[in-house]
Amino acid sequence: TFCGLELGMTKDKCSIEIHQRKYIHQLLVKYDLCFTKPLLAISMAKEVDEEEPSEEELRELQMRAGELNWLATRTRPDLAYYVSVLASALKKHKDWAMQLAKKILKYLSGTKDQGLVCSCPVGASRGAPSATDAPVIDIYSDAGFAGHGTRSQTGIIIFVAGNPVLWRSARQTTT
Repeated sequence: TFCGLELGMTKDKCSIEIHQRKYIHQLLVKYDLCFTKPLLAISMAKEVDEEEPSEEELRELQMRAGELNWLATRTRPDLAYYVSVLASALKKHKDWAMQLAKKILKYLSGTKDQGLVCSCPVGASRGAPSATDAPVIDIYSDAGFAGHGTRSQTGIIIFVAGNPVLWRSARQTTT
């Protein structure tokens, strides 16, 4: 365990697995969701309520968003979009945001064994990589169209030698 991340070798001893199973388990225990039916996908209906949370409810929602953001920014890029949407909605849509936070936790219950697998770069097993063994950098991006009067969501993920090293999901700054 290092900085809250759990590290281990894969069965083939060629890659390192990085996950946060213990932290996910702690969250599921904290919110009494250990024995709930897990979700394998997260669905989001439109935000229906316009009710702002009280100060106490806002702190609770911010805490949940922060806990989930810790996962999304460390070992679970699959959560980045949902956590970004949650953080954007919690000040104006308290009930919807609480439901989304619960759905994300149920999704984690069904996918707690997922994490990152980092492979050795080409040439690393033979000593120092040569110029011809330089790792490849792949960058993928996408954006959704949110419609008139709203802002779209955008995402990016960067891989070095096939390993994810940076990811982000956020609302675009312009309509």
